[in-house]
Amino acid sequence: MNDTISYLENYKRIVRLIGESFPDAGIEILLHNLSNPAKALYVLKNNVIGRGIEAPATNLDIDLKRRSPRKQDKLNYELNIGSRKFKCTTIPI
Repeated sequence: MNDTISYLENYKRIVRLIGESFPDAGIEILLHNLSNPAKALYVLKNNVIGRGIEAPATNLDIDLKRRSPRKQDKLNYELNIGSRKFKCTTIPI
């Protein structure tokens, strides 16, 4: 587990810096650690949808974990949460 955390530290910084570049633009930046799906949300910047750190993995997260070995990103898709619509891009690392 310590190797995973060390690996994610650079990405944690990237999430923070991208989020700070777009502070009031409605852009949420997330980093998930899928080694523990029950507490997958690792870093969050500019919270838009209301989840918190250590929120569990969603079906989308699980789908992305399957895509990762094949280097398949999920680009420019729409996500609906209630009456709210989101434009999303997700990149497994």
